[in-house]
Amino acid sequence: MGELLIELGFNENEARLYEALLELSEGTVDEIARVARVRRPTAYKVLRSMVSRGFIAGLPGRPIKYRMLDPEETFRDLFQQRYEEINELREVLPKQFENFLKQAKEKYTSGAVSLIDANKDFMVLRGIKTVARIVQELDLKARDKVRGMGIAPAPSEEELKMIVEEVKKEKATLDDRSSAVKFDP
Repeated sequence: MGELLIELGFNENEARLYEALLELSEGTVDEIARVARVRRPTAYKVLRSMVSRGFIAGLPGRPIKYRMLDPEETFRDLFQQRYEEINELREVLPKQFENFLKQAKEKYTSGAVSLIDANKDFMVLRGIKTVARIVQELDLKARDKVRGMGIAPAPSEEELKMIVEEVKKEKATLDDRSSAVKFDP
């Protein structure tokens, strides 16, 4: 439940205190803080804030007690607001992603971004996906300039299989017996 409260805009202390008050139904700052495992001064400040925001009620008296309000009434507007935000994102994100991909692809294909550095005699690559991408880029840009490729330290059999699978996804082939790269036309 705490994760959902945080998703709805509560901070960690608010979520912990709200859950503690749900458990207790009603309690003093000390009681709620103890159940929530939050320091008393923090609990006092956060509970006052939650009262002012309409999530809980403060009861008059000494010591002040805090009580739950009906969660359905309390959270209806908050859930509706979050739901509307998500729907708005569903409309906006695909277009933003499309624009991002277009710009990134333009920079990548123009040479502004490249895995291959023509000024280096050798390169060190880390990660299976990176190796697969460099194989694809070599196929596209530097087929006649590659003198050799190797992996050091030698990958395990499982790692080599993973590399082969990634390279196959990138439309190149990797001979897993010799670790030689072959390019498919």
